[in-house]
Amino acid sequence: MKILQLKFIALAIVFCCLKSINAQDIHYSHVHTAPLYFNPAMTGVFNGGNIRLVANGRSQWQSFTEGYNTALASADMKVGSLGSSILGAGLQLYSDRAGELDFGKTGANLTTSVLMPLSRNSEHFISFGMSAGLVMNHIDLTRLKGNDNEPNGTLNFSNSKNYFDLSAGGTYFATRDEFNYFYIGASVSHINKPNVSFAEEGFSELASKLTIHGGGSYALNKVIALQPTFVYYSQGAQNQFYGGTFVKFSKTVFTKNNKIHRGQTSLYAGAWARVAKAAFTTLDAIVLSMRADFGTTSVTLSLDYNISSLSAVSGGVGAPELSVTHIINNRRLERNLSRIVCPTL
Repeated sequence: MKILQLKFIALAIVFCCLKSINAQDIHYSHVHTAPLYFNPAMTGVFNGGNIRLVANGRSQWQSFTEGYNTALASADMKVGSLGSSILGAGLQLYSDRAGELDFGKTGANLTTSVLMPLSRNSEHFISFGMSAGLVMNHIDLTRLKGNDNEPNGTLNFSNSKNYFDLSAGGTYFATRDEFNYFYIGASVSHINKPNVSFAEEGFSELASKLTIHGGGSYALNKVIALQPTFVYYSQGAQNQFYGGTFVKFSKTVFTKNNKIHRGQTSLYAGAWARVAKAAFTTLDAIVLSMRADFGTTSVTLSLDYNISSLSAVSGGVGAPELSVTHIINNRRLERNLSRIVCPTL
């Protein structure tokens, strides 16, 4: 009987921890590595073609536990026009797993967007987007260790929880060319605040998450450009802020009228600081990134180093992240879909 009571206590602790985990979403280091996840209004916002493919893998806290392993893949495209506006659509799949009980979530989202120019030359435009999808949270309770003689079937917990998820966002862009631009956007995830409790008659509300992000590109000369970005998250009692910049080194190509076009190869190096907690008094990590563009393919490798009190356990290494983006130009699609010059994220 005492062992059974201990199991109930252990389960109570587990599900209290899961409630805290459920209150926080997957985090990525850069907007360009998971644009649809940050903000559905980023659907269709890219240059160089009309179809974008993104794959992203992230590993976190592997040094002291069975940490998070996250994978994300998305495809989005410019599907057509409506007057002077461009319509976008996308599909996003993701999976996140962690811990000895194999806690995780698997999701599939459909995104839509509309890009509307605010000026005749399309240098200023706004975009609005929505995301709707299904998510399955899962846990393997058979891995919970206890006495072999304990009775089974007495616990009213499920190994999975399915729910509908809804998000929306908007973004403003000001672009002079692909080397000089500015953007700022905001999105709200989990607008419907779904119930994510594993208890059959329980209720645990997933808090809505506010994301504010922005960035730009400023050409210093014909070779070097600065690309600063920031991301702010607020979900429940949790707040985080990322800020930093890429330094971009690119081979430039000029047309006869001396207009700059993007070169075939670009290299980037950058650093970001992440601060956390309500008053932003804790410097949590430094994120270092390298990126290379080969034509319409981009590869980004990021690594965050813990510098908070958690570094004593993690060894400083928080989360390596690898992202690949590829843009395709399908000539069968409507030709005028590229008339809006988007930021080269």
